[in-house]
Amino acid sequence: MSKLAIEGGSPVCDEPFPAWPIWGENEKKAMIGAVRENVWGTLGPKAMELSRKFPEYCGAKYGISVTSGTVALEIIIRSLGIGYGDEVIVSPYTFVATVSAIAMTGATPVISDIELPSCNISPESIEKCITPKTKAVVCVHIAGFPCDMDKINAVAKKHGIHAIEDSSHSHGAEYSGKKTGSLGCAAAFSFQNSKNISAGEGGIIVTDDEKIYAECWRLHNSGRALEGFSEFGGANFIGTNARMTEFQAAVLLAQLDGYEKQIDKRMENAAYLKNKLRDAKGVSSQFSEDGKIKHACHLFVVALDEKNKKNRDSWVKALNAEGIPVSRGYINLAKEDFLSTSNKYFRKLTGSSIDYASLCLPNVEKAVSSNMWMHGSVLLSKKELLDKIADAFKKVSDAYAL
Repeated sequence: MSKLAIEGGSPVCDEPFPAWPIWGENEKKAMIGAVRENVWGTLGPKAMELSRKFPEYCGAKYGISVTSGTVALEIIIRSLGIGYGDEVIVSPYTFVATVSAIAMTGATPVISDIELPSCNISPESIEKCITPKTKAVVCVHIAGFPCDMDKINAVAKKHGIHAIEDSSHSHGAEYSGKKTGSLGCAAAFSFQNSKNISAGEGGIIVTDDEKIYAECWRLHNSGRALEGFSEFGGANFIGTNARMTEFQAAVLLAQLDGYEKQIDKRMENAAYLKNKLRDAKGVSSQFSEDGKIKHACHLFVVALDEKNKKNRDSWVKALNAEGIPVSRGYINLAKEDFLSTSNKYFRKLTGSSIDYASLCLPNVEKAVSSNMWMHGSVLLSKKELLDKIADAFKKVSDAYAL
């Protein structure tokens, strides 16, 4: 067995992986065009074009381009009349913005467990969390793997609550032939720097519901309704300014063009890498080849089995030394300071007295202690680099696996 790089041996991989975000002449021309048009914001033509084209791509009717995925989610929650005194169910295995967006509306996040290996919110756990105060559930399609929306929508319908998609990871992912963004009452997408379609920052609201669309519109446009407002007046409601700039929209339109080919390559290479990793002991991949699922592959998630998860950080360090860009992944937000009983700001926002840190979330704890991530851009590599990833996992597993 060759000596591990972390112990002084030669690394398996000394080549760079694809840089992210990727861009080319189309993005460059789009940005120059936006500058020359001299309409840089406030519902400009590029932002409005993106608001039409992206929901069409998702198979939905309406879209509103906004400043971030976080703001998109907050506006959706507000549009449903949800606020102080209400509860919204969410998994703590997500980026902090999913939970903070709920709290910023004044609603109380209620924490649910997840399913494995998908790491998505558990329909059974959702049902156990429902109370008379529950108004919605936020479903994050983790790593680009769609949630079990048939079961979630059935639970939502049974209890008269809204199923909201946090689609920040899942641009182009599909569940039973329908793209994410068309699977709940509304969806929030992120275009932050790491996302599959990126403009550095930005987001979009997607929905099939005309009432939700109209409400989100006035909320994002300083309280001004969809119809009948002047440029400097007509604000009959409370809202905010969440309008996307033309620069963001121009880049995103260029990124959207040809994006399906990129997803196809990610999926092909994810299936290839999953197969190659079978030679490494103690690990398994989240990636699913189930025909019901089309995975957006925002992340490639690898989990250590029960015997090896205690050494996860050692695996990450060893794989990094071998030249493989692996990270630890999400933490359990239920144990973070911003949700603690001593956090006065959170308590003032929501009025919550929940002791989040004491919650029993066995699958969340398993994911937090066993998962390792690679950004989906590695799946745009040539096959030779994917082989080196698999070789590195095999090398580390030979040394560390129990």
